[in-house]
Amino acid sequence: MNAIELIDAVVEDHASFKRVGPKLEAMPPDEAAAKRLIRAYKSESVPPWLTAYLLGCVGHAAGYKTAKQILLDNPGLSAESYAGVALAKIRGTEAYRDLKTIIFDDERPKVRRGAAHGLAHRRESDVIPVFIDAFRTKRLPHNDVSWHIAQCGPDDSTLVSLLSNSDGREQKLGCAIADILLWSDGGFTPPGRAVARCAYSLLCRDSLAFNKRMFERLSNWAAANR
Repeated sequence: MNAIELIDAVVEDHASFKRVGPKLEAMPPDEAAAKRLIRAYKSESVPPWLTAYLLGCVGHAAGYKTAKQILLDNPGLSAESYAGVALAKIRGTEAYRDLKTIIFDDERPKVRRGAAHGLAHRRESDVIPVFIDAFRTKRLPHNDVSWHIAQCGPDDSTLVSLLSNSDGREQKLGCAIADILLWSDGGFTPPGRAVARCAYSLLCRDSLAFNKRMFERLSNWAAANR
């Protein structure tokens, strides 16, 4: 099946998206397929979340405007996160300016969070300062930021900077990122000894309120690796 036939198949059977998506991603970006999907979306034959997902899989620039509009329309059902990722898939780093602008300028939390998914999709360390700034200015929540930063491969100096900051919010962010790097199933590189020493010093003070399980994990790891 070619790209247009695959789009037609998923329009007829929405549940087939799990099979169709990877096949579309393996093909070159197809303008005609993107336009066929957009027509189906405008006729309400395909819901926003599925349109955004498939536009990202097709990967053609013809779908960028529609994916961005889905993100900004805030239709719910996880469409925002699919749309943010679609922008990054379609334009790569060229989408970052739009995604950053949405994170810092849009007043709707779900839209900002959807854009953040797109910014983190390529797992590039260059965007880590953007996430830290978004956390400091309360544009993105703690859990999202810690996961996205972990995805983007922070170096030890970034974690040490957070852990040694005088702001308790940033200390807790650094701990959360370290916890993800150490025990999630994301295939991340664990932090090194400099982070362990800094975390040990911080956790020994017992001045911050941590999740008990995370506190125990980090304390044991830091004590063994400092």
